[in-house]
Amino acid sequence: MDLYLGPVHVAASRLRTSISTARLAVGIVALLAAGFSVGASVVAVEAKAPAANNPTVRVEGPLASISSTPLVLTPAFDPWISDFVLRCQAGINIVQFTLSASSDRRLNVAGNNAHTITLQVSLLENQALILDSHGSNVPGGAHYWIRCLPHDFPQLTVNRPGNPPAGWYLTGNLNTAFGAGTYAMVLDKYGIPVWYRKTAKPGALDVTPLSGDRIAWMAFSAAFGSDPIGAFEVFDLDTHATQWLAAPIPPTDPHELVELANGNLLLLSSPLRRNIDMSVFGNGIQTIVDCVIQEVNPAGALIWQWRASDHISVSEATRTPVAVVRGELVYDLLHCNSIDSDPISGNLLLSARHTDAVYLIDRTTGEVEWKIGGRGVNPDGAVSLQVVGDPEGTFHAQHDARFQPGRGISLYDDQSWDSGLAARGVEYRIDPIARTATLVWAYESPDGRNSAATGSFRRLDGGADNIIGWGLKPNALFTEVDAFGNVMLDVRFSGSQAAYRVVKVPTASFNHDLLRNSAGLLPTIPLV
Repeated sequence: MDLYLGPVHVAASRLRTSISTARLAVGIVALLAAGFSVGASVVAVEAKAPAANNPTVRVEGPLASISSTPLVLTPAFDPWISDFVLRCQAGINIVQFTLSASSDRRLNVAGNNAHTITLQVSLLENQALILDSHGSNVPGGAHYWIRCLPHDFPQLTVNRPGNPPAGWYLTGNLNTAFGAGTYAMVLDKYGIPVWYRKTAKPGALDVTPLSGDRIAWMAFSAAFGSDPIGAFEVFDLDTHATQWLAAPIPPTDPHELVELANGNLLLLSSPLRRNIDMSVFGNGIQTIVDCVIQEVNPAGALIWQWRASDHISVSEATRTPVAVVRGELVYDLLHCNSIDSDPISGNLLLSARHTDAVYLIDRTTGEVEWKIGGRGVNPDGAVSLQVVGDPEGTFHAQHDARFQPGRGISLYDDQSWDSGLAARGVEYRIDPIARTATLVWAYESPDGRNSAATGSFRRLDGGADNIIGWGLKPNALFTEVDAFGNVMLDVRFSGSQAAYRVVKVPTASFNHDLLRNSAGLLPTIPLV
């Protein structure tokens, strides 16, 4: 199946709360009573406007098909699919919906009984027409939500050759193209946006699921982690309240936010560290962008910290890019971009793009136990694991390193430094005794091209479900494949648009109705 959807100063150690602004639009339903073909019943129905101001129409009988004009219903109607979208324009969108019953059966809408019933509905951007269907083949009936996507919602192209496991896909676009805005979003297994929110500042990075029906993300800044008042937005789907979460040791870095089993959170910051000896690169004494892992409690107070420059040497850098941060020339030698926590030991897995390496950090001692990739001697005396059985030799410029069962480590291999190598999702089996990291699974980008930056790889269901977020690659978003590399779902942005990461979670992670009812709210302006 192919479908097309067209066109911060924050207190460093605590959360601040602001309430989101009102819903963008209030619904109007106008159902006309003339001018349709013989056999069609045109019904005037008074809209039932729930709290979300979405018009509701009750449909009795075996609903078999829904079509729309001039806006196209996406995906094509299937009684077992519950969420659909229309690509709307700014202002009022007048849409004609044709509802048909199965076989020789009839439908009943507001006392009008016919095989085919036509509704004409006026919708504003972000509204949804809700069809409350009873008497269909779906046990208990069904609520079909037909969302009027805003005119600047990013263009998505969806190909679904397989049947991926149910779940929610969290992502967002980093940049704009063809007049699109930037949105944090949640897609369903059909690639349909069930929830989305426009960002107050450009870009939606690291769209992250949190417990209690909350979603977090962070806006983009000119250089990662250089915004002294940057903070994660934490949005509550139920209360519509937004909290702002900043690293106690600023500036907050948007690359990572991880919720631990005890409710605490891990995040990164990128403070500057001066008087660093870079003579190994012939640069003398310089200032670098450091990397600090911080654990905070739910109130945002600092619980634990770890500073990368105390445990990773300058000589381990494989790239020495220069940036200007608040008027100062600095070297970005580390560029930490992911953290993961071992649920058993509590030890941490850290990815650093500019050392081409992944590090295992002992949570108790703070020392690096081993590293995969990169070069140079680690000051903690960490064991350097040799990559084995990898046709690309090793990974480079990686993102999203995660623990896997059975001593596995997965990551997204950008291969940014070599245009002749393909970006890919990979898993290595770790043997610290033999000092090896053996490639056990990989899925390469079908176009054979690398990724300039960003990206993700999530390996679920014991390797049966694999989601590769392609990062900064043209005309790409994510591909989902099974254990054998068979594509189940492929979703693409248009043109130069790209995402930082794509995360898939079980459907139980979010209340479906809360996602629907809080979709399309205006951005929250931070209270500083």
